[in-house]
Amino acid sequence: MNEFKIRDANKNDAQFLSTISTSTFFDTYVAINPENAKMLAAYVKETFNEDKIERALNDRNVRFYILENKIDKIGYAKTVTGQGPVELNYSPSLEIEKLYLLQKFQGKNLGMKLFNHIKESANLKGHKSLWLSVYDQNTSAINFYIKAGFKVVGEKEFNFSWGKEKYKDRDLLLEYFLVPST
Repeated sequence: MNEFKIRDANKNDAQFLSTISTSTFFDTYVAINPENAKMLAAYVKETFNEDKIERALNDRNVRFYILENKIDKIGYAKTVTGQGPVELNYSPSLEIEKLYLLQKFQGKNLGMKLFNHIKESANLKGHKSLWLSVYDQNTSAINFYIKAGFKVVGEKEFNFSWGKEKYKDRDLLLEYFLVPST
């Protein structure tokens, strides 16, 4: 049986984080919006390059958690400490900015393993809630988060551009109330 562990990421993980972010984001969103494939390719190239990942790894408000087994790194989560949106019901809150798994490991309860790790860490640091935004057409992610106990608390626009083309969609804001550890 595969044993999985979660550890803090370090600078040696930048290439993996860039690769999994690029492939997971692109594969997910091009399946939903194939007509925007060129724009999505440009977006991931700009957003998930190793330099940006390395800068985030050095940011004291950002934390990356790597999920791996004895053979492979198979996923990660990225959390960001800071001011959350006004729609949140509880403060202080911690943003889950990314929770990505390689496709062959999805549907095996490993995303929940990462989520539970984030909950424990956030509780220890005194956060009262977790929050995230998710594309309103990404039904598999929405279903995962609702099943985990998140509640929809609002929505926001997600905008990016490529050359002269502009892209806009709607993200849902979700919040998860943390029960303090005893």
